[in-house]
Amino acid sequence: MAKGETKAVKAGTKGEPGKYVCIDCGYEFELKGSEKDLKKCPMCSCEEYNCFAMRPDIKTPEDVKNPPKKRDYMK
Repeated sequence: MAKGETKAVKAGTKGEPGKYVCIDCGYEFELKGSEKDLKKCPMCSCEEYNCFAMRPDIKTPEDVKNPPKKRDYMK
């Protein structure tokens, strides 16, 4: 998955770094590194999330306010 893209992932699959949002209730959590299998949503027991890949260049709140141009981190 390219940085900045979204994909659907199911509980029981290995988590990748990124932000996960439950497709039913909107519960959000973030993984910093590869994790073991994703669990069902703790709020509604849904088994599917949208995953938003993290950009490797966003590390601080200041980076969020002033992110580098896409061409700079896609090399």
